[in-house]
Amino acid sequence: MSDPALLRPQEAQAFSGVTRAQLRYWRRFLMPLQKKSGNNPSFTLGDVLALRVVRRAISECGCEVRYLATAGQALFAKLNGPNWPRLAHFRLYIFPASGDVLLERANESTCHDFDKPAIVIDLREDVVRLIDIRLGTQSDELDSLPGGIEEKQKFEKDGKQPKAGY
Repeated sequence: MSDPALLRPQEAQAFSGVTRAQLRYWRRFLMPLQKKSGNNPSFTLGDVLALRVVRRAISECGCEVRYLATAGQALFAKLNGPNWPRLAHFRLYIFPASGDVLLERANESTCHDFDKPAIVIDLREDVVRLIDIRLGTQSDELDSLPGGIEEKQKFEKDGKQPKAGY
């Protein structure tokens, strides 16, 4: 029997907006994807969030997936965990040259003067969209929820919470 918190590759593709060909190609560069093959459920919701972030880095920032390879492990690790809905309140910084990944609260108005290029992704849109898809709710219902606590409770109630921790 499979874990209900895990998604099949087809579901991960549908939820992330990534095509089968893209996923196959990205596996060559992103180590966390290399462990996920076949048709068995193996993707967490955090993995799907990471796929959405990679897709946005490529489409919005013009980054190539091969430049994200060094940050792949850290990216998937940061976005996986039982509290991933709380990441709607964060901004993600990806430093392709060093492979570093940094999470920062989105409401903090710090102005970073990085000495290396960074890709900056606000996670709210992706997290809320993923919650909408998974739970079948509307974004406006989630706007009033503080800190993701209610989202986590919904996942626990439905038995669809990712099991991996931070």
